[in-house]
Amino acid sequence: MSDFQHPLLVRDVSDSRHINAATPRALKFGVSYARQLTPSSSTIADTVMMFGGLIRYGQDNDSAGEDLRNESSDYSELDGVGNNSPRTVMLQLRGPDLSDSQFAGSGAVSALGDSYFTWQDTFGTATDNAAALLTQPTENGNQLDHDLWFMSDVVAERTTGDTSQVNRSSYQATKPATSESGNRLIIFTGTAICGVAADGDGERSLGVVRIRLNFPLSNTLHFIGSATVAALASVHGDDPEEALFAVDAAQTVVGPSDGGSIPDNGLPANDLYVILDAATLGADTNLNRLAYQANVLLNDVEPDLKSILVRPSGTGAAFAPEATIDNASKWDFQITLTGPSD
Repeated sequence: MSDFQHPLLVRDVSDSRHINAATPRALKFGVSYARQLTPSSSTIADTVMMFGGLIRYGQDNDSAGEDLRNESSDYSELDGVGNNSPRTVMLQLRGPDLSDSQFAGSGAVSALGDSYFTWQDTFGTATDNAAALLTQPTENGNQLDHDLWFMSDVVAERTTGDTSQVNRSSYQATKPATSESGNRLIIFTGTAICGVAADGDGERSLGVVRIRLNFPLSNTLHFIGSATVAALASVHGDDPEEALFAVDAAQTVVGPSDGGSIPDNGLPANDLYVILDAATLGADTNLNRLAYQANVLLNDVEPDLKSILVRPSGTGAAFAPEATIDNASKWDFQITLTGPSD
């Protein structure tokens, strides 16, 4: 089957109940030149938008591996029962109002965030592909909004007994378009070695993975926002019973305590930290590593050099990028900054 042809599962980053997505974030910044290289596009863009977070699926409270914080819904459940899998998930990103001609291309990635495995017969979950499109989709004959949509084909394999299940999947989409502004974009990537082990009591073992990015913020660097994505990188199990591995939320913040929700452990308050909500379930399971990318938007208020102009000394001539000066003569120069200097 061609991509994105399975029964639709529609999600919205701005749903009023806040159960369609976890930690959805969006950044927008201006650039001097951006173009999609593969597949090739000749459209030149001056704005880039980045979206990141996790898509949440439904549950019906009939399995230990379900995330009961997700909505109770057969429509949005992604397990191997009936028509629940495979599905094409479509997440409305709520981008700015764009015409088709302003959309210059996109890059997108989808990955597993929270998956439950039964280890019975066959088992498995998958995010098979990803794309981000400016489109107006139709579901069951109803036309949806013309907007930026993230799309991915997602699968939970069927078994004769209990089934594998996807509770959350990670997404990131980057789109060049035309016209807006920005300042400093810093991108951090890596794999966190975490070693979150289950306690074997049949319930989810929850933990927080904190990653110090070692990027201290000076008084002239102001944190504006971030779009962070995380996904499973290394998991291990050593028991034939059910198992779950999860990263349920991802964000980048200033300071180690996440607003006081976790101890700061004496870490610097002026640094950037990635905060990941992680979980595992099973008699002998370990969540060993998590992959992450933090896209951080900063406002750098320290003035930059705008120009250096020169003129022959004492002539009253206008300052210019260049000037002709006699041998052994003096010259004046004018330095212009982008802002006031302390």
